Amino acid sequence: MIKCAPNRASVRGESGMTLIELIAMTGVMALVISALFCAFTVANQLFRAGDTAVNLEEQARQAMTQITSELKQTGYYYDDATGKDYPYVFANASADGFFASYSHTPAQHAAEEGTAAYGTTKEIIFRMAEDLDGDGYKIDASTGQIEWGADEISYQLRTDEDGVNHLERRVNNATPQVIASHVERITFDTIYSDSTIPYGQVRLVIHMRKTNTDGRIIKAAYSSMVKMRNFERD
Repeated sequence: MIKCAPNRASVRGESGMTLIELIAMTGVMALVISALFCAFTVANQLFRAGDTAVNLEEQARQAMTQITSELKQTGYYYDDATGKDYPYVFANASADGFFASYSHTPAQHAAEEGTAAYGTTKEIIFRMAEDLDGDGYKIDASTGQIEWGADEISYQLRTDEDGVNHLERRVNNATPQVIASHVERITFDTIYSDSTIPYGQVRLVIHMRKTNTDGRIIKAAYSSMVKMRNFERD
């Protein structure tokens, strides 16, 4: 009688996995779980970075919209009564002359030297055209001149106690209203501060910067060229 050798595959299947196979399978599963966890962690970090970027973009967009809307209602204006000349741009929070009271502690900056966000901060003070006589126009019917509101509007960058830079809108250097946070630097330029700017226009640049909870530095920059209401200065 011929005896057949037992089927080893069947014997393995009936007796279950060997210890070596079990250890190998456990190792493979651990590697898979570790890879999935890493992928999940990276995905979460990217999501949080994207969320921070969207928040910065929204703040910058709203600030740009508000500021450009007001700059369109400003212009070159010399006030004979006070001797003040508008718009007035001052660098690194240091104002002088009739506007010396606007000087303040400069905002703190974290931008690396050589990057676009690194450099001088330039803030602005201006007056806006208003319908003072209530006739529906911002032009005086008798003189044909723009009717200028009495309030001085300024945009200033200040560092709060929490170490965050806030862009403030102020009326007569009071009643600060925060319109954007995590602003690294802001600049306003006219032809008198930058000869490349067309006459009668203001260039506005906002640099945003925020370190999120993962330690990632999120940056963004936005710029706009705004045509002012008048061209009266010689």
